[in-house]
Amino acid sequence: MAQQTQMKHILLAIYITVWSGLCCFAQNTFQQTYGGTGTDTPGSVEQTTDGGYIIAGSTTSFGAGFYDVYLVKTASDGSVQWSKTFGAAGSTDFGYSVQQTNDGGYIITGRTNIGGAGQKYSNVYLVKAS
Repeated sequence: MAQQTQMKHILLAIYITVWSGLCCFAQNTFQQTYGGTGTDTPGSVEQTTDGGYIIAGSTTSFGAGFYDVYLVKTASDGSVQWSKTFGAAGSTDFGYSVQQTNDGGYIITGRTNIGGAGQKYSNVYLVKAS
């Protein structure tokens, strides 16, 4: 009986050691917010070839329309390198997905309520940014 109890204590110690080692791998490298005084929403983020990040989303803080596509490029530490908006006055534009292209630019997909076939409430929006 004493041997079983000792074995349980050893297994518990191993479990605690392994669990505490695993939890330590998930450390914050940085934490950052992006946007202004309006509503700024994320769509997607991808790591770029230079080790930074490219974020696509939507903003009412900047740009020409009610909502505009919001593209933010960061360094590897999360600091903003540059940002751009895409959209037209009077339109509502959302950025949902972004990827880096082979030429070092970015391709964004989203939706807009202006332009396109039939002037529907919502059309697919494709933006190529360099």
